[in-house]
Amino acid sequence: MVLWDDLLEGDLPAGTTLLSWRGMSGAVVAARRGHDVISCPDNHAYLDYRQSDLDTEPIPQSVVLDLDRVHAFEPVPAELSPEEAGHVIGGQANIWTEYMDSGRVVDYFAFPRLAAIAEVLWTPARLRDLPGFRERMETHLLRLEAMGVEFRRPQGPEPWQQRPGIAGRPRTEEERDTHIARITGRSCPPVNALTGHTP
Repeated sequence: MVLWDDLLEGDLPAGTTLLSWRGMSGAVVAARRGHDVISCPDNHAYLDYRQSDLDTEPIPQSVVLDLDRVHAFEPVPAELSPEEAGHVIGGQANIWTEYMDSGRVVDYFAFPRLAAIAEVLWTPARLRDLPGFRERMETHLLRLEAMGVEFRRPQGPEPWQQRPGIAGRPRTEEERDTHIARITGRSCPPVNALTGHTP
């Protein structure tokens, strides 16, 4: 079974793989309990989240996940031992499209951040280089443009990419935490740093 980290508060059957979406605490707890983990923390890898604090961002949902923040995503939590880290079998980006009314809008939210996710997941941490990535993106954006991908421009959304009048949801980390607790009916499980267990 592959389950969301909401289910960590109960007993998981052996062999369960956990999707850690409410930050990385679920990844830590699950790996320390011997479960495999796919890291997809919303505050680094949810590509339906806003890309800047500009008032012109369409569907401005949750905290800002700009290209730099997505590139800083680390799927293996540093506090895990090498054995525990072996349970992190990968990472993924999520993009929820219930507010996106066309493929063009999905393009805007996915690109170029999806390129940052690809680099994070396919390049060893010691070889990741944000300035080098940004330099390579200049060429990659030309490729996306040539292919007709409606990506987000570095300067912000073009007029046809904006959705005026949509206020958006939580903007701060604190508001995000409160929102997630409300929609899931619980908060992210606290992690005991020594045992990896929830109290």
